[in-house]
Amino acid sequence: MNDFSMSIPYKELDEGIKLSIRNAERLIKDAEILYDNGCYPSASFLAIVALEEEGKAFMLLKRLLDHTNIPKKQWDDKFKNHKPKLIAAQETICKYRKLRIKVGSKRWKQVHLTDLAKIFLEHKDDCLYVDWDFKTRRTQITGKWKSPLKDVTFGGFPLIDKNKRRKTAKDLIYEAKLGLEASQSVVEEKNENSDNHNSKI
Repeated sequence: MNDFSMSIPYKELDEGIKLSIRNAERLIKDAEILYDNGCYPSASFLAIVALEEEGKAFMLLKRLLDHTNIPKKQWDDKFKNHKPKLIAAQETICKYRKLRIKVGSKRWKQVHLTDLAKIFLEHKDDCLYVDWDFKTRRTQITGKWKSPLKDVTFGGFPLIDKNKRRKTAKDLIYEAKLGLEASQSVVEEKNENSDNHNSKI
């Protein structure tokens, strides 16, 4: 098997970008349906997965613009890894926010993007899985079971009541929609630049 067959050719990346954006749009719509029906942890989960798909689109776009193939190992290590995709999404959203939303808005506080990705991933797990919490606290010496039905946290803080879960899901859906808007804007800009380049030739 040659090296080329074990890579995604950069000429194929445009389709992957479009499919990732369309999938993010689908996930956001599904998250909104779940949100409207009071399924806040599931809505949060899908909003975070939508952000990951948006991040994948941004990562693919960078490789497309660089005319770089993606070897299978790199695909497995980077593009199937949740954290780099969330970081890529947040980097692009931050750049987009500066263009579209007043800098210094109370809605957004600067957080190190790696920490934010970690918070999103922990919240995503809390929203989906029953798990054993090994963490010990002063008031809790032994671990306990955690469930999306009652023990959802965000950034280490428990979302005890339904209103906090609702607000977190709403914020994550908003973030995913902003990511979708940013990804569509970046792709449009790429297409315009490509059209301008082709018209000069």
